[in-house]
Amino acid sequence: MIEVTITLEEDNLRFIDQQAKGNRSGYINALLRKHRYRILEEQMIQALKEDALLFKILGKYLVRRLHTSLSLHRLASNCHTRFCRNLLFEGIGSGGDRFSSIS
Repeated sequence: MIEVTITLEEDNLRFIDQQAKGNRSGYINALLRKHRYRILEEQMIQALKEDALLFKILGKYLVRRLHTSLSLHRLASNCHTRFCRNLLFEGIGSGGDRFSSIS
């Protein structure tokens, strides 16, 4: 532990003396530990809420992508010619969006 000197208002020092039962340092350390724990807990809750929102957004995006992919696959399965299937997948985006299994 490190010893420090702090300045307190008289009424705060009286309160500490009443509550500390002879151990000012122990009492102040316990208060600070509880306060720090509450702040960390609030920060963790906020981070988890932000993560949950991110996963919710990501989940909606993935569901949309899956739905789009399945719809395109159904359309492609109704195309009976190579020309029709190639036309369907032209301009969709990068090669990653095309179905490699469709020939």
